[in-house]
Amino acid sequence: MDSLDVGGIVALEHLNINTNDKELSADFFFMVMGLTRDPYDRVGSGTMWVNCGRQQIHVPLSPENVQVVRGTVYLAVPSIEAFRERLFKYQEMMNGTRFAIISDKDASVELYGPHGNHFHVTQNLSTISPAHSRLEIVPFCFGSLGIYHIKFLIPPRTAAKFSRFYEHFFQAPTVVTECGKECKVLVGAYQWLSFVETEDQLQEYDGHHLAIYVSDFSGCFQRLSKFGLNWKNPRFQDKCATLEQAVQSRQIRTLHLVDPEDGERFYELEHEIRPIAHPSYRRALANRTGDFI
Repeated sequence: MDSLDVGGIVALEHLNINTNDKELSADFFFMVMGLTRDPYDRVGSGTMWVNCGRQQIHVPLSPENVQVVRGTVYLAVPSIEAFRERLFKYQEMMNGTRFAIISDKDASVELYGPHGNHFHVTQNLSTISPAHSRLEIVPFCFGSLGIYHIKFLIPPRTAAKFSRFYEHFFQAPTVVTECGKECKVLVGAYQWLSFVETEDQLQEYDGHHLAIYVSDFSGCFQRLSKFGLNWKNPRFQDKCATLEQAVQSRQIRTLHLVDPEDGERFYELEHEIRPIAHPSYRRALANRTGDFI
């Protein structure tokens, strides 16, 4: 992946993780992490939209379904020192939860949130292991990019299947590492997903999901339809049984990852798939002064 091409996925927009305690999640994201609640949408007592640069973390209130990503969420911030200062100032608010600081190095901090979600927060591009060679030579030019990478743990001997899935259905550039145990997927100019094999027992999939924007919305719909992968999530009103419904909803959902070579369903991870004509594409997001540039 040495070209400047992005591929079929042009942006990773949000991650959705349910909470059973809205006040606790608000304290974590807004006080401890220094992120910003979207002031224009989802401002009531239910779902919170957490702005982190150009991306969001959606946090619906769901008393019976707390969601934990099977991996790590990577955030880029303008100042790791400012982040660290805030972290230690407010961490006592997380007492009695699963919150923990795992690692605190010069350029990055790793921590668990109050429900067990794993975050890696960094400032410097030199600390980032790139999916794309261009990242090795670009100075800090993320602007207000927040979520630049999400790592998912996957079963052994499946990395190549993830590569085939994303290249076929989304036409996204991928790389499988030489050892064959990790697949990296480009999902934006400076964003990627990685799928890393583990021998450990994976937790059961709990419904957390990603939202991505694609350049070939109708083509993506057709490719997913051939394998019966268009999915109606009962939590939401949007429908995608037909292309007309998908166009009206301006999005598609899919739940199962399938190997296009043999049709095997090998992983679950909901994708909310949007065209770049979606009204939320590149919507300006409010971030508190000093938290993101």
